[in-house]
Amino acid sequence: MLTRRRFLKRAGGAAALLAGAAVFGPACGTEGPDRDAPPTLRYGEERCAYCTMSIDDARFAAAWRTPSGGERHFDDIGCMVNAYRREAPASDSRFWVHDYRSQEWQDAGAATYLTSPSFKTPMGYGVAAFASAADAATAVPAAKTMLAWAELLTAVERKG
Repeated sequence: MLTRRRFLKRAGGAAALLAGAAVFGPACGTEGPDRDAPPTLRYGEERCAYCTMSIDDARFAAAWRTPSGGERHFDDIGCMVNAYRREAPASDSRFWVHDYRSQEWQDAGAATYLTSPSFKTPMGYGVAAFASAADAATAVPAAKTMLAWAELLTAVERKG
């Protein structure tokens, strides 16, 4: 039988537990990934969200993060562009590409893109990203076209 004393003891313990969760819960990292932090890819272990090929070459890898924190990873910048066209992601989604030279993540909207048959990209789109237009201008003498992100979204060949 539950006496008044036992009831008050249990109720007090539950109240203390709830108060502790309210104070310390937000500090436990339950918010998910930082929307501004670049994604983390496991090369050779992950598959492209568009073509399902293995993501092996960091020079051409790309990714996007949805407002809810979900990530999509791609083996080729062209795959990300075609997925973008097919799915029309939320306007506040974040997009990243690797700089061809340094292989560091770059904001896709700030990067400059070159298209050239000399870029042997995983799916044959022939697109490489560069941190700046100056880097792109000296990269490949036979490059066909220098593009910004908005131009790239309409210039890449449709596949799949």
